[in-house]
Amino acid sequence: STQSRSSAASDVYKRQIQFIIIIMKKHALIQFAKTLTFIFSISLSQLSLCNDDDIKFAGMMLFANDNEKTYVLLGTTRKDKNSIEMYYESLAGNPEEVSDLMGNKKKDESLYEVALRECIEETRGYLGRSYLLKNSNEFEYIDNEDIRLFKLKVTFFEIKELKIIGVPYGEKWRVNKEMYDYVWVEVDVLAKSTDNNIKTKNGKNVTVHKKIPEQIKKAKAKGWF
Repeated sequence: STQSRSSAASDVYKRQIQFIIIIMKKHALIQFAKTLTFIFSISLSQLSLCNDDDIKFAGMMLFANDNEKTYVLLGTTRKDKNSIEMYYESLAGNPEEVSDLMGNKKKDESLYEVALRECIEETRGYLGRSYLLKNSNEFEYIDNEDIRLFKLKVTFFEIKELKIIGVPYGEKWRVNKEMYDYVWVEVDVLAKSTDNNIKTKNGKNVTVHKKIPEQIKKAKAKGWF
């Protein structure tokens, strides 16, 4: 009869609706699981074999592109080859107690604040704080043993732009603790290094800190370059 056919059609329609609801629920669960996996993977990417208490130094891994190649900026504080080992390293330093210069209570710097301050100091103020804040953040970093380096991509500049910046003369400036020379080194050259003796962008042969190649490999693994 017409009534029975209508009832049968209604049952089919209900089953179809139920089937669609089941599929939608499964799809929602799958998407939810994918979202959780993505969030969890991001969280894991920020974890390190070191915890923050193990980190003694913090700085920036400063890099730039020029002529379709990527270069990392390294500096050295070593002035005399004859009296101390000379090598080029990342722009980094130790955390310090800081205050607002008004006599208020001192506080410890965060690792990101250390990296910001050190980068400003080591580039003689060439790269200002506002520029660094726009081009880096506290969530993108690598840990390598006792050092944390934050990602900092900049517009390429010539070394001479740093070296023409004057600094206070004499005891006012601790020359032995500040960088006096800089080099740009190609990322791929550093990553492939086995003896830490590197040729720079301008063809100069230098020695880099033994940790640099491993730091570069970790940054490459994160897709920084």
